[in-house]
Amino acid sequence: MIGTHTEHTCPLTHETLRRWANPESFFRGKRYYRDHAVLDVSWQGGQLTALVQGSRPDPYAVQLRFGPYGVSEACCSCPYHTPGQCKHIVAVLLTCIDHPESISHRRSLVDVLQGLTLDRHLQLWNTLLEEEPALARKLEMLLAQEISVAVPPLTTSAHQPKIDPSLFRREAMAITASLHGGRYDYGMGGVIYDGLQGLLNRIQPLLDADDGFSALAALRAIMDAYTYEWVELDEEGDSTVLYGDMGEMIAEALLRAGLPVQERKEWLEALRHWHDDLADYGAEEGLDVAIQAATEGWEDAELQAAMRGEPVEPNQEEDDPKNPLLRIRLQILESRGRHAERLNLARFYGMHGEVAKTLLDIGRKEEAESVALAQVTAPVELHALARQLYGQGDVARALRIAEHGLCQTNMEDLRQLPGRLELARWLRDTAQSAGNATLALRAAEVAFNTDYEMVDYLAIEPLAGSGWPVIRDGLLEQMAQERAWLSTDKRIAIYLREGLVGQAVRLADGKHYLQASVVREVMRAAMGSHPDWVIRRSRAEADAIMDAGKSGLYAVAVEWLALTKAACLQAGRQSEWKEWLAATLQKHARKYALKPLLEKLK
Repeated sequence: MIGTHTEHTCPLTHETLRRWANPESFFRGKRYYRDHAVLDVSWQGGQLTALVQGSRPDPYAVQLRFGPYGVSEACCSCPYHTPGQCKHIVAVLLTCIDHPESISHRRSLVDVLQGLTLDRHLQLWNTLLEEEPALARKLEMLLAQEISVAVPPLTTSAHQPKIDPSLFRREAMAITASLHGGRYDYGMGGVIYDGLQGLLNRIQPLLDADDGFSALAALRAIMDAYTYEWVELDEEGDSTVLYGDMGEMIAEALLRAGLPVQERKEWLEALRHWHDDLADYGAEEGLDVAIQAATEGWEDAELQAAMRGEPVEPNQEEDDPKNPLLRIRLQILESRGRHAERLNLARFYGMHGEVAKTLLDIGRKEEAESVALAQVTAPVELHALARQLYGQGDVARALRIAEHGLCQTNMEDLRQLPGRLELARWLRDTAQSAGNATLALRAAEVAFNTDYEMVDYLAIEPLAGSGWPVIRDGLLEQMAQERAWLSTDKRIAIYLREGLVGQAVRLADGKHYLQASVVREVMRAAMGSHPDWVIRRSRAEADAIMDAGKSGLYAVAVEWLALTKAACLQAGRQSEWKEWLAATLQKHARKYALKPLLEKLK
């Protein structure tokens, strides 16, 4: 067992792994582990990697990173999409826990490459580029961007992009090639969307370098290549999302480029043409922000007055802090160090979080804290402000603002829960590091009560010390009062850890949806205390499958019946089990795929 966490250890035990993993995955992962299917486990560059031999010829690749409370990142190349972690990851972790001596330690790939000569580097690249044509296109584009980022942006109207737009057009056409010649299948839209989204991500460095001209050229090339195909993708809704991303990037590029009025008009004409083409299919809204940027630029009189801090009547269409164009303008002003205009604009639109952030950027901490405590309520914004102050070395102010954030979220507003959770976790760890045990404990309780994650529950006990029994009872009481449909599987895991099987049974027997693996885990724990429930529920699940003649699920039905049998034996009702099994065999005697499976239960 590995108890303490360092860069090359696994901070898990069998008990925590069983709670962290899906019960079904844990069972199957343990079988993989016992069958010695885990191959080549190694630490490399702070990351644990391994190969696991599954049902296909090539083994699955697993990558893991660890934090102080367990696994922080987990990835496997298998096609597992069920909540929880896959059996391959479980098998690797069991190997790490039981046989740490089997883990090898390798130099990171970066360290290895740094030790090679230039000629060897070129040989390796030549081999890769010959075998992976797609990699050659990506490298070509990245090199073009490196050139662009290294050259200061143009300041004259004779704009020439410092990248080759045809590279982006060719890449976009290669990504959408599956749509040509009738080769498109439903489901390809997501794959194509991911490819085009990756292409857009490569334009971001151009915007970060304030090179709006090159970004516009690349975006135009992608739009020209992609809009021809967009109807095919719209059936999955991907076009709407992608055009929204494109619209915001075009808007930012237009504003960064500062094009003359005539050039903006040319862009406006192209945008309206695309917009009209998309309107019949409901995908046009994503371009609205780009059209607005092309129409207004930076010359809008009301905008200029607002940035100067002059009183002006707000434009009804723009008087919305959620307007993406307003956010883009503020980002550009921030990147260019135009903080006075940024502050005036944020104040004009009542964006209190942005006001406080700007004040911090220019060193006015007291004013920033005053604004944050009096006017900022969003947990995400308060978290960002606290982190910014912490990064500036002002720990006391950071803790005060983060503590203020704990009280701001209305728990009925589910949209705010992720922000509240992340804020509470950060404050818990930061306050503990700063020696403020009381605040760390309070934040830890808020983190747990937000979403009932096991990792947050486990973090409270060491902070509570001798007060843990009382705090534990309070947490469980609070959890029992929660809405029946919220985080049911997570609350069940807590109940089972604490041996409160009755509470777990009541949740598992409710009307809300639960994964079968969770229900089975409760049944295994309830064999001794609630055999009647286990028998009734497991038989009902099996009967539903068998009576419907779902032959593909007969093996699942038998899994339920194995629990029925175990509960009967546990309760001393063996004769009842035998009678019921005999009746079931007679009832389903004509189901030849089911009968041999039932025979094995005798």
